[in-house]
Amino acid sequence: LARSLGFVQTEHLSGCGLQISHYLNYSRLCKELPFLSASRFVYEIERRLMRSFERKLFRNGNYKINLISSADSDFIGIPQKHHRLLNIAHGVNVAVATNIAKKPFDKNQKVFGFLANFAPATNQISLSNLIHSIWPEYIARGGKGKLLIAGRNIPTEYLTKSSFNDIIFMGEVAKLDLFYEKVDFVLNPVRACAGMQNKILTAIAFAKPCIAFKEG
Repeated sequence: LARSLGFVQTEHLSGCGLQISHYLNYSRLCKELPFLSASRFVYEIERRLMRSFERKLFRNGNYKINLISSADSDFIGIPQKHHRLLNIAHGVNVAVATNIAKKPFDKNQKVFGFLANFAPATNQISLSNLIHSIWPEYIARGGKGKLLIAGRNIPTEYLTKSSFNDIIFMGEVAKLDLFYEKVDFVLNPVRACAGMQNKILTAIAFAKPCIAFKEG
């Protein structure tokens, strides 16, 4: 784990390939958290520690380094073109994908869904942004349909209110099929950590189009 690697001598890692992206993820997360909150303070400390550690990994080691994107290189200060560096992007950029199905989407299908474990702060923030900002903006612009929220640990504040327009809270589902068969579009309103790429790939596996932020 990245948190424990700091206690390992880097010379012992010769021949390994490491994937690092914690500093970038924590930087994105800090932007989402309230400035004076305890969570922001803790993640800010970890963000700074991870930047120092990830730069040290690149500077002192002789092993391969995998980065999620070129944004990692820019954030950490690692040159993008280096014989030990490999950028591995997650997700699919629809604008440049060559194997897009020719069949157009049925515009009458308007059931959107977000499935996650809402215990992590990152997913809670994403859910709050979706319910209080993204969805109302969609409705205000003339959008129609329903929003389905499913998964573990949905905050009780949402389950006890009935004032959310066209938002349905399914809660935990026993099988993924029970969720994906009900939705036409999968939403991934996550900006940092929290299995961003897993949400995208799972949606693709169920043949559902996934709408994500650029970070996804």
